[in-house]
Amino acid sequence: MITHLFYHQESVEEQCAINSWMSIRNSIKAEDEVIILDLGGTLTKLLPLTIKPKFLRYEIIRTDLAEERSYTFGLNLIIPSAKNEWICLWRSDYIYNKKYFSAVQKGMQEGNVILPYEAFIGGEYCKAKWCKNKLSWLINSDEKSLIKHSHVCPIYEITDFAHFAIKKTLWMRLSGMNEKLWGYGWQFPEFFDRLKNEKDYHPSIQFDMVAFHQNHIGSFGLGKLDQSKKQELEQAELKLIEVLGSIEAVEKFKNNINQKPLRARYDERYYKVTPNIIVRFKSFVKKICTYKKS
Repeated sequence: MITHLFYHQESVEEQCAINSWMSIRNSIKAEDEVIILDLGGTLTKLLPLTIKPKFLRYEIIRTDLAEERSYTFGLNLIIPSAKNEWICLWRSDYIYNKKYFSAVQKGMQEGNVILPYEAFIGGEYCKAKWCKNKLSWLINSDEKSLIKHSHVCPIYEITDFAHFAIKKTLWMRLSGMNEKLWGYGWQFPEFFDRLKNEKDYHPSIQFDMVAFHQNHIGSFGLGKLDQSKKQELEQAELKLIEVLGSIEAVEKFKNNINQKPLRARYDERYYKVTPNIIVRFKSFVKKICTYKKS
């Protein structure tokens, strides 16, 4: 039996969540538990079920504070209440490939933490409507096809696993994520870095846990082209220094979380973000405006 935790927060458009849900709902079995976490209360209608699970609950949480609009808050709050030992985390800004859950099930026979190897980050145009229109194609396509509309994020190599499956006992032993690292940044790498020190930590890396990220208003895929995103990245660095105690400790941590590839990499151009001409033009205009003001 599995607890499926479908995590949605207000920075992700509702249509993205619907796209994501449609890609995973056939993975739910009658004996499972399903928790739909709506952090911010932006889902306006119930998500359709293929079958009726044993346990189903919607957790709708009003977010009054900035730190409540984060994975740290949501996951630390909900995971302890899960009824089953295995928890499969699904994020509402990803569309999951048809072979994803089979890989999760395979991993459950091999370890106590099931981790994807890489993620495909959709281009600037891969927004909710585009993904809705290509939903069946995104679910059924292989990596060679998906890469034409995305860049590759080597999440295994940087220990940044935003979706995974884990045994509840492991999560509880570590008391979940570090709440000081709320917001965008280092909460996932820091959690998995601590997890590595557990004696019974047995990860199973699954190459077929393929997921495609939908571009949305809260996306960081374009990085420093967006000034607000740049500020959040800078704040994340300051939080990490506070948690670890020094710049030297941060550098040691970053070196520690880097892992060597488990297989041959794609051509290096597939790991680079290539914003489309509209995004580049907007960035150029912003620079001109800033220059004129100064």
